[in-house]
Amino acid sequence: MARVWRMTNVENRAAAVGEELEVETNKCTERTVQTPVIMKSLQVSFAYVNHAVLKIVYELAFLWLGEAYLDDPLAAKLRAAVMSSDPDAVDPYAGNIFDAKDCVAFSNYWTPHGGHHIAYSSVLPGKIVVSIRLFDLYAAVIVVSEEPSRYFQSQADMGKLKFLAIDSVSKKMIHTEFAEERHRLAMMMTAERRKPPFADPL
Repeated sequence: MARVWRMTNVENRAAAVGEELEVETNKCTERTVQTPVIMKSLQVSFAYVNHAVLKIVYELAFLWLGEAYLDDPLAAKLRAAVMSSDPDAVDPYAGNIFDAKDCVAFSNYWTPHGGHHIAYSSVLPGKIVVSIRLFDLYAAVIVVSEEPSRYFQSQADMGKLKFLAIDSVSKKMIHTEFAEERHRLAMMMTAERRKPPFADPL
């Protein structure tokens, strides 16, 4: 008898809860929102953007110049700056980090594409330079070595000068000698009878 009473009591309580839910549900108003907007506050710090840009430059220099780059005196300075927690540590190089649209190292050759990254290396008198453009936002032209003779002893070594283009969406990549990209640009100048900039090879 006690068991039957308990079951009936549970059933009565469940029914009462169901009725309360139905009452509350009937109070709700249904409304359709065509273009919902969610407001969210984000706190973003750009204190280390220059660190990130310099890190990419350093990694490309190592990739293209090889293990010998680890012993380069300027490589040691770049490593120390990148690894420092001091936001001002990259100040000696920050003057060579630009708004992408203002960087002639790219605008003289290629029209910017918002979804592409481009990088290349070059040798100038007494220095090796790595230039990068990230999307169409940031660009940098950084001296990565002041001792080109460490890496370039003959014409065959010029193959270490590389060109890289990456589509950030499709992940398609072109990684070749910079001489090949310069040849492509020269061919486009002949075909279109004008000077660059041209679209990048992606």
